[in-house]
Amino acid sequence: MVHLYGVIHGGEWRDILTGVSGPMLVAPSREFIQDLSRFPKGTKIGIESTTANDCLEIRENLATLPFNPAESRFSDDSPAVRPFFKSGDEVYWNHLQKAVQSLGLKIVFLEDKEVWFKYNQATIRYAEGEARRRNLNVLEEGEDERHYAKKSMELSEEELREEVARRRIHEIERDDLLLSTIKSLGVDVAIVGIGHADYWMANRQAISKKLGISFDDYSTDLSIQEPGIHKIQQAFTKNPQINFRNAYNRISLERIIRLLEGGRLTDKKPDLVGTWDVSNPIKGYFEVFMTREGNAISGEIVDCLGDAEFKGFIDDGRVEFAKNYLSHRCSEGASNGEINYEGLVRDGKIFGYFIFSNGYGRAFYATPKPTHSFTNLGLYWRFFTEKYRADIKRLQEEVSRKHIKQSSNSATSVDCPP
Repeated sequence: MVHLYGVIHGGEWRDILTGVSGPMLVAPSREFIQDLSRFPKGTKIGIESTTANDCLEIRENLATLPFNPAESRFSDDSPAVRPFFKSGDEVYWNHLQKAVQSLGLKIVFLEDKEVWFKYNQATIRYAEGEARRRNLNVLEEGEDERHYAKKSMELSEEELREEVARRRIHEIERDDLLLSTIKSLGVDVAIVGIGHADYWMANRQAISKKLGISFDDYSTDLSIQEPGIHKIQQAFTKNPQINFRNAYNRISLERIIRLLEGGRLTDKKPDLVGTWDVSNPIKGYFEVFMTREGNAISGEIVDCLGDAEFKGFIDDGRVEFAKNYLSHRCSEGASNGEINYEGLVRDGKIFGYFIFSNGYGRAFYATPKPTHSFTNLGLYWRFFTEKYRADIKRLQEEVSRKHIKQSSNSATSVDCPP
């Protein structure tokens, strides 16, 4: 049985008035250290950190890897900056190590420097790719706007693939190695970041079945910036509620990987596929599973952020529905409030706009025919909005007027990609 602690071991503070920000330097709370004192001397305490020598080696590795970004084509563009590790996290772990040792407990380092070397390489590749994409993602002289739109979407997809490659190492491979080390070294108490901990607790039955690790006790030690001011509030909690949105972040990443590798989010046959980001279609890709009774429609929408339920109607070439993400089945990036969709149905396709509860809106597109190219979803949006230009302009004006009336925020706007 393993006692588990989820902690916030660093981050960044930001002053909302001035915009000034900096590293959030935090230490374990007194209540947390006092709780650790209940364990017998010699208890193995596994922490999400490395030895001082390994930490130095990881940082030096990133600083010395070949870094050859493309030189900017534009005089006003800043040169690419070599990636580097921000300071701050080591403060928490250094404080914790001293406290644990003072209690006579045995430190076990859970991190593996080899996976960090791999992450460093992926980070360098991403930074070099960013420099190259900045040079390419411009409308060249004489270039057709449709060609530029297609190019821009393809570059966005390339960026996502490189970012996901980094995140896969950092959030999945590292996570699996942390668990393997806990198992192989017989760790009694594990202290890891809150993202790992919430995911493990939300999936503890599967972890127990796969690795034989059972978490019988869970506490959190959280350091949170108080709203609007540079002041950190600490809170130690025993047996807390699991933050399922936090835990779902890994599932969200696994969905993106499945989409990139297999072209689909689920094994089920969807009634519609589409995107809620027509400028970067793969980012907003979704699958719709719908039930229709007369003009009433309802069902489930699955995307990379999570699962949502929707209800609405379809009638006379128009569709309207409201979508709400399920709180226990979505990541932190999913909207907390209701999202309202309004669109036109033409040639079996749906294109229109969705509005968040704050009055901000964007374009979406959906089709009953699965596509082998995510870029096509954005290109089809352009094709249909050009074909039905007057209809889509009228819809855009209607949606804006309706939600200005419904919202106290008179700045309601609907963005339409160029």
